[in-house]
Amino acid sequence: SVIINFTNITIMNGGNISGGNISIYAGNLTIESGAMIFTKELGYKNSTGPGKGTGDGTRGSGAAHGGKGGIGSYGAAGGTAYDSSIYPRDFGSGGGSSNIDANAVAGFGGGIVLFNIADIFNLTGSINSNGGDYGALAIREGGGSGGTIYANTRAFVGSGSFSAVSSYKLETVD
Repeated sequence: SVIINFTNITIMNGGNISGGNISIYAGNLTIESGAMIFTKELGYKNSTGPGKGTGDGTRGSGAAHGGKGGIGSYGAAGGTAYDSSIYPRDFGSGGGSSNIDANAVAGFGGGIVLFNIADIFNLTGSINSNGGDYGALAIREGGGSGGTIYANTRAFVGSGSFSAVSSYKLETVD
C-alpha cells in the first residue's frame, strides 16, 4: 500500500505514482498534464478474486467487478459482479484460465486508488486502474476487470482522465 498525506500535493509533468493500493489525503491535489497514477494490472491475479473469470477447459472468460464479466468465446460464464457501485473499495478480479497451457496466463485485475481531498482536486493528468489483457501466447484466456478509483472532494476541476475498465480483446473462433 502507498499512503500519502500532505496539506498540498502536486504531481508534476512526468511524475508518476505506481502501486496496487494507493490512498491520497490532502487539502488540495494537482495532477499535472503528463503525470500519472498507475495501478493497472495490480489487483487480483488471474483466476482469483470475488469476480474471477471461469474456464471451461478450452477457453477462459472475462472477470467482473462493478458489472458482469464477459462470456468466453466457447461459452465459459463470465465472472459475477461484486463491490459497491457508489462506494467501491475492492481490487479488480483476474480473468479465467482455460487450463490448457500452464504457461498461458489470463489477465490480472486493476488496483485501488482512493482520494480524500478536503478542497480542490485538479486533474489534467491521468489515473489508470485498468484490468489486463491475457498474454500474447494465451489467446484462450480471459481478461482482468478494472479496479477502483474513488474520489471524495469539495471541488473537482481539470480535463484529465480516470480509467478503470476491463481488458478487451477479440478472438476469432475456429
